[in-house]
Amino acid sequence: MKKIIFLFVCLFAFSCSYSQWNSLYYNNIIDIEAIDFYSFKLGFAVGESSFNPYILRTNNGGHKWDTVYTNSSSMIYKDVCMLDSSKVVAVGHKVNSTGGIISLTLDKGATWQHTSFNYNLHKVIFTSFNLGYILTYDGI
Repeated sequence: MKKIIFLFVCLFAFSCSYSQWNSLYYNNIIDIEAIDFYSFKLGFAVGESSFNPYILRTNNGGHKWDTVYTNSSSMIYKDVCMLDSSKVVAVGHKVNSTGGIISLTLDKGATWQHTSFNYNLHKVIFTSFNLGYILTYDGI
């Protein structure tokens, strides 16, 4: 049994030591805050550029990113969570003031619904399709 465990550890360490990382670049100056992939190819990222919020989508594993939402408000998206292949939730907050936003798409980013909150929103996670949690800067 010890030999089997040792062999497994050796094989795992060997395979990890030869892992390859590739750098992929987006052709715009956007500070990426968070990224989430539903599958190997489909993923969303959120960030900002000059305090303008951006939501990006890739359909090819990150080789090309398309802007699916932006506006000129002084806001920063901080996190994104994919519930399935078409439903995505992004959270963020205003710059230099209190107030958060939850943005939801049901159609892979073609349209977005936005809900404002009195708290700066920082992190979103869903433990199931119907149950999610949001972390704020205010400790709520």
